[in-house]
Amino acid sequence: MACVDQFDKRAVRIGFIVEQELRYHVQTVSIYGFHFEVKAECAEKAETFSLFLKRLRPGDPAVNMHISEKEPLSLRAARQVCYCVELYYRRDDRQRTATKGQTLQIFGLSDSNRSYQIMSADEVSLPVYVTLNLLLPTST
Repeated sequence: MACVDQFDKRAVRIGFIVEQELRYHVQTVSIYGFHFEVKAECAEKAETFSLFLKRLRPGDPAVNMHISEKEPLSLRAARQVCYCVELYYRRDDRQRTATKGQTLQIFGLSDSNRSYQIMSADEVSLPVYVTLNLLLPTST
């Protein structure tokens, strides 16, 4: 896998804390002209935590006007993205970690490959600290 080399050094790290039992938490991430939406969902009383990653289209309202004015914009139809997700939370007075190793996925602008559920964990208690490492491997 091309993204494995120096992933720990080159990946962009995003982190946030989900403290309240909200329906979902959304954060927009821009990296090298590609815009992504990270969405964390907590199922009520089911203790299930899901994380979704979605590539935003250039004209999407979630792409902040200030971001799009100052950052480059990529119109490439598809792009490989290497990512790693980790969840940190407490359960039974012990710190727990749920992780999904490095994954290489193609994100495009069409509806079929634009959004993915990248992780789901059961028996998670709030607060949850979410870290997402993103890397766009070099194109060939």
